[in-house]
Amino acid sequence: MERSGARKTPRNQLTNKNLNAEVALDVKGNASKLVVQSFLSEINALLTVRLLTGLGLGAAMPTLIALCTEVASVERRGTAVGAMYCGMPTGAVLATVIGMISPGEHEWRNIFFVGGFGPLLVLVLLAVFMKETSRIKRDEHDTRDKPVSVSQALWKEGRARITLALWTSYLGTLIVIYFLINWLPYMVQARGLTHEQAGVVQVLLTLGAAAGSVVIATLMDRIGSKPTLLGAYVGIALSLAILAGATGSTSMALGGLLAGFFLTGAQAILYAVTGMAYPTHVRGTCVGATVAVGRLAPIIGPLAAGQLLANGQSSSMLLATSIPVIVVAAVCALSVTRCVFSVDGVQTKVLTT
Repeated sequence: MERSGARKTPRNQLTNKNLNAEVALDVKGNASKLVVQSFLSEINALLTVRLLTGLGLGAAMPTLIALCTEVASVERRGTAVGAMYCGMPTGAVLATVIGMISPGEHEWRNIFFVGGFGPLLVLVLLAVFMKETSRIKRDEHDTRDKPVSVSQALWKEGRARITLALWTSYLGTLIVIYFLINWLPYMVQARGLTHEQAGVVQVLLTLGAAAGSVVIATLMDRIGSKPTLLGAYVGIALSLAILAGATGSTSMALGGLLAGFFLTGAQAILYAVTGMAYPTHVRGTCVGATVAVGRLAPIIGPLAAGQLLANGQSSSMLLATSIPVIVVAAVCALSVTRCVFSVDGVQTKVLTT
């Protein structure tokens, strides 16, 4: 942004104070919408507020990824993005605990109160501790004074292959994640286990996700993204194989824990890679578009799984058929790690070992 304020910064360039301001607006807007949801009793009003909440949450993720990439050092970017992403499964566990300990028929509202007022408290911490990205050194290819179209940001200057590979990898990985989130309890009970045992497997899936997002992303900073991604996707395939062949509560619990650990860990690396794979002046646009494509997975994954189960496919077969999807996602993700791109103004192969 020009110091004189005479020029407007293009909307697709989430840098400097604009990026920090967007985070603050997302937090405040989402908090207010979550609190409002707890008081609504009319279905159309509830759907409207949920749509607005979804818009805010959808904007928050790419903004946070871009911000973590901007403020973290090159050696710590994977850890920073992984720690940020860890908040999602951790929040899911917290919401589950709040629902379990809240007595009464209408005490489900407590989840919305915590989800609404909590971010307002975080907003104060962001105002105090969040760094201004204007202090970060500009990318030597940063052309912020020249507006860049969405099409040019995604597909020009050699970025088409990166964009297509990331979109495919996001879809493949997230489809399996949301398939398990929505259908794993049903598949556990279909094996003859109890509702309580299905709940334990689901909790372990979420706890594994929280741990994996930090551990695997940190490992990326230590040994490089290529071997880390390869190991994570191999772990996903093995965990799916364990779930497909599981017959008892112990093997189902182990498979759920490992699936959450490796799936969410791999997705955390993808978020980190996405933030680093694009130059600063188009990072906001490209990360936002990639995350938006990934948002199709919560629709495709559960819907496809439900249709296959309705057609008579066994849960074991469904889990086994998820493995080729993961293989395609892994190949695309690994292809991105071979790309040469600019990080802090230096052409480098940061993503390779």
